Amino acid sequence: MKSTFTNAIILLAITCGLSSSAIAQSGKTSIAILDFNASSGIDRQFVQTVQEATTQGFVRAKRFVIVDRARLDAIQKERNLQKSEEFIMSSFSVEQRSAIGAQFLVQGTVTNGSVNSTSVNFTDSKGVTKYSVRHDAQLAVSIRVVDVSTGTSDVAVTISGSGSSGGFFLGVAQNGTQEQALSNAINNLTKEVDKWIGKTFPAQFAIVEIQSSDDKSGAKQVLVAGGTGTGLVKGERLMVILETVINVNGTDKKRYQEVGELKVMDLDGEDFSICKVVSGGSGILQRFNSKEKIYAQTIK
Repeated sequence: MKSTFTNAIILLAITCGLSSSAIAQSGKTSIAILDFNASSGIDRQFVQTVQEATTQGFVRAKRFVIVDRARLDAIQKERNLQKSEEFIMSSFSVEQRSAIGAQFLVQGTVTNGSVNSTSVNFTDSKGVTKYSVRHDAQLAVSIRVVDVSTGTSDVAVTISGSGSSGGFFLGVAQNGTQEQALSNAINNLTKEVDKWIGKTFPAQFAIVEIQSSDDKSGAKQVLVAGGTGTGLVKGERLMVILETVINVNGTDKKRYQEVGELKVMDLDGEDFSICKVVSGGSGILQRFNSKEKIYAQTIK
């Protein structure tokens, strides 16, 4: 007989599975952001600052659903999961993975967080020496993305940002504070996080309907689950991707194949777009009818 915990996990998996289906139809990617950690000697304030900057990057992108961290609590208590970068999904059951309610886990370890102040001086053309204080802030985070469906991590990156205040500008002493230097470092880190998110998570949209086709060309026009609410614009090109999972020596590996290309012809509100099939119509129609996992993806 299954334990109460296991039954609860299965019930939660069913609930999350329904919500995940809705998320897929909206063209949004669901992620869970685990509590960030810190290398030895890093103050906790930097960890919270960097985690918030990373989280807000996903919020700004407007095409992610951030899963409530509370969904992990039941599994965490049962399995005594560590809050470190070691979050091994490969040993989870299918029910436990589904119960998390996210497609990806985002883990972070702050490897640098510091603000230093240094006395500096400047001697002008008249030989007069001026003095000031320069404040320098450094932030760096190592981010790892875990694919919940396979339990593997193929994405790992270190993102950094620096900022300063005070010192001299064109020979004029500047007033500055450590807080201003840290604020500048956060702003620069945020810009790098946004770039990384755009590159690592291209927008993906379910193909929900073949609107027209023929025996010769295959699919000619399709409806995708993404519109103005997910940032699509008229004339934008999308790749059609076939995703399969292949087991290699006991480890599931995802394989991605380009099937064809679409062009957004009309935006049907916030949630849908009508697309012309530019290439690969026969393959798109075949894969769609056989219910294989195909979707449209933005081209970066």
